[in-house]
Amino acid sequence: EAAQGAWDMWRAYSDMREADYKGADKYFHARGNYDAAQRGPGGAWAAKVISDARENSQRVTDFFRHGSSGHGAEDSK
Repeated sequence: EAAQGAWDMWRAYSDMREADYKGADKYFHARGNYDAAQRGPGGAWAAKVISDARENSQRVTDFFRHGSSGHGAEDSK
């Protein structure tokens, strides 16, 4: 289930890159989460791990881009 869930997340990411539509990342991320969670507990776990990693990496890049001003914090949610 976890491997299939990770594949669902990867497929959503790949579809987002192919669509190349600004601001669509949250839609594709949510779709990947949903598809992965439908696989069962292992898929839900994979979706959570990948989502947490995405949010944490976005916080780090926001910090380096904008400092500690809080700018960009909304995008990390």
